[in-house]
Amino acid sequence: TIVGDGEADYAEELRQLVSHHRIESFVHFCGAQPKEEMPRIYRQADIFLFTSIWPEPFGRVLIEAMAAGAVVIGSPTGGAAEILVDEENALTFPPGDAEALAKQIMRLANAPVLYQHLIEAGQRTAREKFDATRMTQEIEAYLQAVAQHE
Repeated sequence: TIVGDGEADYAEELRQLVSHHRIESFVHFCGAQPKEEMPRIYRQADIFLFTSIWPEPFGRVLIEAMAAGAVVIGSPTGGAAEILVDEENALTFPPGDAEALAKQIMRLANAPVLYQHLIEAGQRTAREKFDATRMTQEIEAYLQAVAQHE
């Protein structure tokens, strides 16, 4: 399941690859979805692939996927590097390395104990490190400390 619209040329390239390899029955393009639908989509996934090659500042989608119980396999770029801990709460691969990504997918498919561990650890990461209330309190405390030093 591929969610989002993204760049039109890239989306078309993906559609052509799917057609060329005759895997239409395995790949579903569902376009952009309202944010309210994302928890349901994450819960339907066994694995969430985060294949970004750009250093995005914060990987909110990673936290959402983990919280919903999807195992994350992702590139530790940008903010994702602060979230994804290989073999602890996710599996990682170098950005743009399709072969390494495929190896991680196969590894996970053949290791049910690791799969279950990563589900539980991912949910724990989302709950303990990225709870909205906790994050808000930490930001407020930081801002108060900065204000006191001025």
